[in-house]
Amino acid sequence: MKKLLTVLVATTLLAGCASSGGQNSMASNNNERFLELSENNARLIELYKERLRSAEDVTTRLKLAHAYLDAGDNESSLFTLAPLIREGKGGGEAFYLQGLAQYNVGRLRQAETSLQIAINQDAKSAKAVNMLGVVYAELGNLVGARQQFNQAREMMYDDLVIKNNLALVDMLEGKYQDAVVLLMPVYLNNPDQADPQLKANLAILLSKLGSFETLRRIYGERYSDAQLFDIFNDLKSSVPVSRDYQPIAITPQQPKLEVSPSSETSSLSI
Repeated sequence: MKKLLTVLVATTLLAGCASSGGQNSMASNNNERFLELSENNARLIELYKERLRSAEDVTTRLKLAHAYLDAGDNESSLFTLAPLIREGKGGGEAFYLQGLAQYNVGRLRQAETSLQIAINQDAKSAKAVNMLGVVYAELGNLVGARQQFNQAREMMYDDLVIKNNLALVDMLEGKYQDAVVLLMPVYLNNPDQADPQLKANLAILLSKLGSFETLRRIYGERYSDAQLFDIFNDLKSSVPVSRDYQPIAITPQQPKLEVSPSSETSSLSI
């Protein structure tokens, strides 16, 4: 009887430990989800680093590299990915993240190679296909860029991203009307919630086409005619190029489109 009680007690203790471990895991996952939703990259980085200190894990290392990217720390992302790339782990996702980080720091040829490997390892990765199109556009290979964007579109990648990128290729080729045909329906579908980057590219296009009245319909509630006329003339003389990858928008504080220090620019979507 005493032995039976001992076994029962031991079994209960083990069950309790398992239950406690499960609860801790659930709490950790819930905390991770909360940090993701709140875009708290600093805390996410510490969370993933703590997990890797306890045990090496491919998925956690990929998450850490992604968190570094979201925080704008491309060097740390590349450093985190290096063991996975060296050991042939992480699959296409590791090469996609590496290509994205390389692109962000201007290492375009390396990014091109990484993204090509990513696609070879995961032919269904629409985000890698789109990203390779972004790199091609930056390298001046507009034919290749258009092919990649259309392929990503066939793979059901985000319509807003693809249409913005295809429109930018049209802009770089001087096909302003074609670009307007792509972007205007997206804007008209929900003008109050329109993406700032899309609106900025539309402003450039409409000014190139000499359509001041259409520009007024887009921004008329936020700017006076005098401000819009200045914006219109400024945009009309701009030459779109592909080296600013942040959203471009007209801001209330400064009635003009945000541009990079070196040139006026529209932007690709990643």
